[in-house]
Amino acid sequence: MRDDHDGPQAADLERYGDAGVTCRGCGREVYDELEECPHCGAPVCGGGGGTPKWAVVTAAVLIVLLVLGALTAVLGRM
Repeated sequence: MRDDHDGPQAADLERYGDAGVTCRGCGREVYDELEECPHCGAPVCGGGGGTPKWAVVTAAVLIVLLVLGALTAVLGRM
């Protein structure tokens, strides 16, 4: 667990106070642009997010199938 001095300063809270989300780990208000909570270290999902793993795997499988289909079509014409 991290110390409170790692968290945001009072001036920053006033300036950016409305740009936050509630941490799922500890329930405290944190900046939505953080990757992890400065209080408990839990991941913060309010930031940029990312592509879900299932979408990446699905895209990779589809690309492989497309390439194999194209190769089969090209080699079948020979």
